[in-house]
Amino acid sequence: MLIAIASIGVMAVPGEGAFKGGEASPLRSRCFQAYGAAMLGVAILLPCPGFIITSFAATLLVARVGENRSW
Repeated sequence: MLIAIASIGVMAVPGEGAFKGGEASPLRSRCFQAYGAAMLGVAILLPCPGFIITSFAATLLVARVGENRSW
């Protein structure tokens, strides 16, 4: 649950400073959004379907969307 709260905090207030690759906001990064969604999903869904199913779904989300990897 703390990871989900931290990811929401980073999305809401990304901080200041120069980013690698120019002035792009981390909120526009597809990889950052995928990791944030995966962590939020794990925090919310963990009590219901269990650890294995939730972890597998989060790994698929990060691999396919965030890292742009295929099977």
